[in-house]
Amino acid sequence: MQEKSVIERIREVIEHAAGEIDEIESIREITIKETRDIIKLSRAVIHGIHTGADIDEKYKALRMQMLHLRSLCEKTESHKIIPLLEDAFQEFAEACIFLAIVRNERVPEHKELGITPTAYLLAMGDVLGELRRFVLNNLKKGNIKESEKVLEIMEELYTQIEAVDYPSAIIPIRHKIDVARALMDKTRSDVAYAVIANKARENYTS
Repeated sequence: MQEKSVIERIREVIEHAAGEIDEIESIREITIKETRDIIKLSRAVIHGIHTGADIDEKYKALRMQMLHLRSLCEKTESHKIIPLLEDAFQEFAEACIFLAIVRNERVPEHKELGITPTAYLLAMGDVLGELRRFVLNNLKKGNIKESEKVLEIMEELYTQIEAVDYPSAIIPIRHKIDVARALMDKTRSDVAYAVIANKARENYTS
């Protein structure tokens, strides 16, 4: 009788464990699709900022999508799902931070966005690339003052992320900092050249 009870118990505990894994796998599959949607929406928002398109609806949809994704995480053990979300977190943060800077709004913290600090800091490195693109677009339009203003923001952002010094096992940011350093050098040169060229034109026409 005791032997039968043990056998039944073994079946029961394995069934319970397998049931939880089934649930995690189901959430994982949904999460993978959700992360792809968030990455796609984030890139659409960033593209819209550069082209001057109306991105309010897309941005609203992006925030709602992230809320839904976070709710999925709460339904399971987060450490099993969070690693799948890092790319989406980075793209999402990049779009939110870039939009806030361009609109001269308060830059949100990682907790406000509901993402990991690692994804947030890595996104900051990517924001520098988008800001450089924004500067170049403004230079093409002759908006030198705006370009100088954004370059000043880039300088501060670069200074701050360059000071982030942790092992790559914790946050693999060194490569992004190296890339950012090159971007900063190019952007400084581009803006300086535009300022000099503009002054030369003003002197020539005066």
